[in-house]
Amino acid sequence: MTDQQTIFDGMLKLHLSEDTQREIDELVKFLTPEAKPIRTEVRHVSLIHQQVLKPFRKELKALHKAGDLPDAPEVLLTEEAFKVVREDRTSWILPLAYTSGRAMSKFVKDFMASMGVEDFTNERVFHVTIANLTGSRKDSVGDVCEADVFQCGYCGSTGGLVSDGDWPRCIDCGGV
Repeated sequence: MTDQQTIFDGMLKLHLSEDTQREIDELVKFLTPEAKPIRTEVRHVSLIHQQVLKPFRKELKALHKAGDLPDAPEVLLTEEAFKVVREDRTSWILPLAYTSGRAMSKFVKDFMASMGVEDFTNERVFHVTIANLTGSRKDSVGDVCEADVFQCGYCGSTGGLVSDGDWPRCIDCGGV
């Protein structure tokens, strides 16, 4: 696959273009040694969790098989990875840039409206998980939300964040 593609395999997700994957491969080189990269072929942007889509599974499988899933907006990622720590899991993610994330939120809301769900709200921070402590995608922090991203992944502080472009930095240690 050379272009980005919306797919359904229980959840709705976006497989990334080869160009985007190459950009991610370059960024992964700058992570700390404890960060084990996620294999390129399984990296993706999760759009809608499978529990939300369970009532629509049959219809979505048919749409996917027919190649009729709508095209998601083009993914534009931040250029710096965020370390996300939750309980016993640690991941490094590349969030979508602010405008790309807003476009993706609108896409997801419109998609759910097309399924008959009018007031769908989503707290998800759209992102690509690029590494975790084991390199297995199953060991990543799931359903990353703003509270995960806006907590400093280095010192854990949530009390002092300043805006630095699209994403805040920790006042206490300078990390993201």
